[in-house]
Amino acid sequence: MKKAHFKRNDLDFIEENFPNTFYEIKKLLNSDGLTVDYHSDKEREKVVTILEEAQFSDKALDGIEPNKIGLRVESIIDSINLVDY
Repeated sequence: MKKAHFKRNDLDFIEENFPNTFYEIKKLLNSDGLTVDYHSDKEREKVVTILEEAQFSDKALDGIEPNKIGLRVESIIDSINLVDY
């Protein structure tokens, strides 16, 4: 099994800037509030897709270029670590 590990401050950032995105991720979080289990690549893609929707929202873009918020979301996506268990 693999897990995605979120940093607490990254989840706080998502909650503050994208409450709907946070709600969708929160439903997937384990009881520790920081990890999501994956049993398949399809499950991993679900989390990435949720975050990408935030990354490409109007709030995260200046025209077609990512702004500071968009770059932070991109960084969060990049920092999700997968660990085999």
